[in-house]
Amino acid sequence: MEISQILLVLLDSRCPPLHLPPSLLAHLDIPTSLSTQGDPGPRNKQSSKFNTPRTILVLTKVDISGPARTAAWMSFLSSNYPGVSVVPVESYASLTGEQGRARYEPHLPGTFREKLGPYHQGCT
Repeated sequence: MEISQILLVLLDSRCPPLHLPPSLLAHLDIPTSLSTQGDPGPRNKQSSKFNTPRTILVLTKVDISGPARTAAWMSFLSSNYPGVSVVPVESYASLTGEQGRARYEPHLPGTFREKLGPYHQGCT
């Protein structure tokens, strides 16, 4: 973690808080909505923005949880962890296979890098 510029925290969209316990938040120094109201917290006290890697919360399996639940979790995560990017990704894409049967393959949407914003620069 010390040499990373970006940290991707994978959260299952069926229950994201299960994968983001308070101990992990403290270890990664992720600000919460409560920490931004009073004390700015350790992240904002860093002398250089390069001392702390950028954290991105990746909401996985959004195709399984559905659009309504995904939207609710995206709103929850964005409001509780201000300043931290939240990006949804699907698990599988449905493709038409032989004889018209649906088949599923692992899938990462083409817009995933766009949603990451400037943090993906230099990635191939």
